[in-house]
Amino acid sequence: MKSLPLLLLTLLHLTSPAPTDDLITHHLEQGNAALSTSDFSTAISHYQSCLSLDPQHRYCLVNYASALVDSIIDPTQEDQKTQTFQTAIELLRKVLQLHPNDGDAAFNLAVLLQDTSRSETTTAEAASLYQTSVEASLQNGDHRWDAWANLASARQELGQYLGKYGAHAAYERSIVYLERMTKEHRSYIDRVLHSPNAAEMEWDEERYNEVSAELWQMNVWLSKLYYGLGTVLSELSAQDCLGLMRQDTLLIDAVVEGEDDEGQAKKVCEANALNAMRMAVDLDGNNMVAEHMLKAMVGESDDDGEEKQKRASNEFVSGERFFVVGSSLSIACRQLLCMLCLFYDCHFYSKKLLLSPMLYFVVPKFYPLALFDDFADTFDEKLGALNYKVPSLIGEAAFWLLQQGERSTYRSVLDAGCGTGLAGRFLKPLVDGTLVGVDLSTKMLDVARECTLVKGCGLKEAMGDVEEGADTGSSENEDEPSNEDDRSSVRLYNHLISLDLETATLDDVYSGYIDPPTDAKDGFELIVAADVLVYFGDLQKLLTNFANLSAKSNQERDAFLIFSCERIEEEDAPSTGWKLQISGRYAHSKSYVVKTAKEAGFRLIGYEEIVPRMEKGEEVQGHLFQFAFGLDDDWDEEEVGDIGELVFMDIIDENGQVVRDEL
Repeated sequence: MKSLPLLLLTLLHLTSPAPTDDLITHHLEQGNAALSTSDFSTAISHYQSCLSLDPQHRYCLVNYASALVDSIIDPTQEDQKTQTFQTAIELLRKVLQLHPNDGDAAFNLAVLLQDTSRSETTTAEAASLYQTSVEASLQNGDHRWDAWANLASARQELGQYLGKYGAHAAYERSIVYLERMTKEHRSYIDRVLHSPNAAEMEWDEERYNEVSAELWQMNVWLSKLYYGLGTVLSELSAQDCLGLMRQDTLLIDAVVEGEDDEGQAKKVCEANALNAMRMAVDLDGNNMVAEHMLKAMVGESDDDGEEKQKRASNEFVSGERFFVVGSSLSIACRQLLCMLCLFYDCHFYSKKLLLSPMLYFVVPKFYPLALFDDFADTFDEKLGALNYKVPSLIGEAAFWLLQQGERSTYRSVLDAGCGTGLAGRFLKPLVDGTLVGVDLSTKMLDVARECTLVKGCGLKEAMGDVEEGADTGSSENEDEPSNEDDRSSVRLYNHLISLDLETATLDDVYSGYIDPPTDAKDGFELIVAADVLVYFGDLQKLLTNFANLSAKSNQERDAFLIFSCERIEEEDAPSTGWKLQISGRYAHSKSYVVKTAKEAGFRLIGYEEIVPRMEKGEEVQGHLFQFAFGLDDDWDEEEVGDIGELVFMDIIDENGQVVRDEL
């Protein structure tokens, strides 16, 4: 009997919460509280303390990763960002090893992975993780529209449109779930403003403004989601449309039943795509990308005289598909902050909506950064997959012009709309002076800025990086660089700058150039625009400005202009001479281009019909123009011939092997 008190104490000890558990809970709660007020250092400290007590604690791991990412003060500090992201990724992978169905960890990891890489492999992993997140949300009865939206984006980029977790179904789910939320917000606003007893209700202005702001933001997201749905429906083949008609869908109207009529099914897809695009425009009048695509779908010619209707957007290159919406909160703290984060992006970050799945869409002038900036890292890879030929054709044309005259090189060249520098690779061997690149996207320019004579701008994969410890052929005197080192340090472009091509002046172009050439104010001997004019309808303003940037005709050497367009046959062209296509890009007739260029002061000296790229397995019809600046009384347009053959030289690697043919 004397041992009973000891037994009772032992039982009480075994059935009472351990002090360690209380301490873990304390650190988790304090970390969440600090995270909710953006006190990231305090939050990180508490999560670290939690993990020191329990290294496998699920919620401390997830929230610690979230706090680390949110604590990044300057996203431009790439080294810090990369290291922090890597730590967060390792934490989230650990959670998923312990809890494979953790929807929050899967969602957050997918968001981080897509920020670090936009490769197809990473996108595929992100899609799988988003699917894990939506499956977890279905089990928990938690309708996460953000996870469905990001799943739709990833699946669309991978070309996986159909199926239970395909892009189409995911867009539908995200729209339905988000519309339920907007309905609740509209009901609140209607109740406080228009209900019979509204006058008797206590007015809460702060709450009213908060709900109104949230409703506005939800409509913006809905607009983007409807846009994504519309692009998917417009991209489906007739066979896929028929398959879709046989499935249970949430938003498809006029479903074809009992018939194997692919043509009719395709019409249903197109009609629903048009309705989705109209919804996108109605929900957000500032969604000019959706407005632009709506016009392309209904076949409007954009000839109403308004400037914004005559210019496509440089944001809309379709390869960078949708967006990443992100609240990084785990189950542990999402109850407190989910709504706030969805609308105000308070955790992780929220990427802007990029759009659509076919490489090469178009973009309004007013959105130059969202798509091109996000697409910059994979731009060259995506274009390569489309057998993109315009940069080499531009180089061929520039070389052909040199062959027709006495000069052997150009003194100054402007690569207008240079992007990541693909055309610059073909232009550099022809320039004995200054090669300048201009583009709207600063991130595209950042990629081009890294290009040297032997790396980047189409050569990165071919040349490869020198392996650590490999013989680089350096001389015995380490202070004296080898020829390879010299070439690696020579930048492809002498100067790169972000400007609008329609308004840029020579002073603008050379702004920030530390040591501009003495003849900078004389203008450029050659201006090229590789696949840039597909973003413009009316070319008058652009070509006139190209004339302003060209070297004047009273100098000893002619100035030239070379550019590509997508081609529309004369009999198919509207009265404007150009047409907005269903792809969202503009096509121009030859006669319109020649006439507009002549009005700007150029004369045609070379012309060729080309195939700039493949799209959905079909050749895109284009044409390449060569102009000289200054009109000639003896000029006869009918005598203009085709451009000559491209002459190549070999680039030899350190082992004496030809790694790439080049101008």
